[in-house]
Amino acid sequence: MNWTPARRLAGICWMVALMVVGAFSAGHAGFMISEWDGVGWDARAYHLAWDGSLYGLPPGAPNAYNYSPVFAQVLWPLTHLPWSVFCALAVGSAAVGVLWLLRPVSTGLLVPLLAVAGSVVLSGNVDWLIAVLTVLGVTRGAPWALAAFTKVTPCLGPLWFLARGEWPLLARAIGWIVLLGGVSFALSPGAWLDWISFLRDNSGRSPGMYPEVVPPLPLRILVAAALVVVAARRGRPSWLPVAMFLAVPVPSTVSLSLLLAIPRLREFERSRARQDSVDDRLDAVDQDLLGEARGPRDSGAGEQVVLGDATAGGALGADRQAPGLQHDVTQ
Repeated sequence: MNWTPARRLAGICWMVALMVVGAFSAGHAGFMISEWDGVGWDARAYHLAWDGSLYGLPPGAPNAYNYSPVFAQVLWPLTHLPWSVFCALAVGSAAVGVLWLLRPVSTGLLVPLLAVAGSVVLSGNVDWLIAVLTVLGVTRGAPWALAAFTKVTPCLGPLWFLARGEWPLLARAIGWIVLLGGVSFALSPGAWLDWISFLRDNSGRSPGMYPEVVPPLPLRILVAAALVVVAARRGRPSWLPVAMFLAVPVPSTVSLSLLLAIPRLREFERSRARQDSVDDRLDAVDQDLLGEARGPRDSGAGEQVVLGDATAGGALGADRQAPGLQHDVTQ
């Protein structure tokens, strides 16, 4: 690749910005470990979810469970494990998920991106899982159902399918959302009523980092929805994580892990572009072969027309010279 001075400068600025964000994320992770009783400060909320009322603490409070009853029900068997085992599973699965997301990344970008992912891995938060579900959901639809029952507002996959007119994938996503929600509600209707009340009572709160600077959630959701529609029309799934990051209800360094889905989605875009290019070339070859196949027939037809004209001319001449001969031929 021919790197112009402007492109080289942009690359340096991007790397510096990435290192700054990574350092800030790692520093914030260290602060949270010291202030919130060690590693797994978000995973602890999942582990303690069924110890009392699911929604007894406000968003942003230590050990506050904010997600739907579906996610709590899925985790319920694991909450019977000792905290140390549960924490190891949460942190370990986050590390594996992050490494999978960053597999397409070059070595030079890997270290700062791992620093950015430090908060989500050490906290045990599920944002890494939502990033994985985003990558899988773009072509499958169903994975968006689980994302819908965690952070809710970043679940923009159905809007993506709607804007692109991908009706089977939209139906699959909505179908799984309805199915999981229906089963969960049948098992624990009271928990669902509590969750709806929890969302309603805390809709005006602005938890998370720097609430005085971050725009209100409704505005961020509108911007995110507009970005998804534009990305869908242009065929840019790698823009989805940016929109999801804008729409998170509780912004933090952990939320940055949603952006880790970009490398995988960029790889998908490049693969699809290569396939489209191959399809275009194959179509061009088919057209050439079709043209060659039609060529002899067209040439023969032309010769037939010429011969026909000559024959007609000859017959006309014969008509002028010997009317009786033409009469015999037509009979």
